[in-house]
Amino acid sequence: MSSQQEAVDSLNLKADHGSPPIALADPFRRFAAQVARYWWIELAVGVLWLVIAGVVLKFDDASVVTVGVLTGLMFLLFTAEDFVRAALDASGARYLWALFGGLMTSAGVLALS
Repeated sequence: MSSQQEAVDSLNLKADHGSPPIALADPFRRFAAQVARYWWIELAVGVLWLVIAGVVLKFDDASVVTVGVLTGLMFLLFTAEDFVRAALDASGARYLWALFGGLMTSAGVLALS
């Protein structure tokens, strides 16, 4: 047995297989792991933005209205995301998330009007 292995064994740092890892004991990390399963939503939103860009390139009266509505809906979607982040963030950044949520709300309402 190597001297490194003996040193580690002397510390009695044996794995307890009956308890969850420390990272999973934190409720926020479990929630983040559940939310991370929906990574494809961000991908779908990116594809939707590419569709919006294609509509803008066409640029007639109907496409301008369509872009306004879609952009307003996207701003409101990101508003909800920012307010959820503000509610879940325990640091001082929660106020920034709330501020950006308010700005996104204003932009969404303006784009839809």
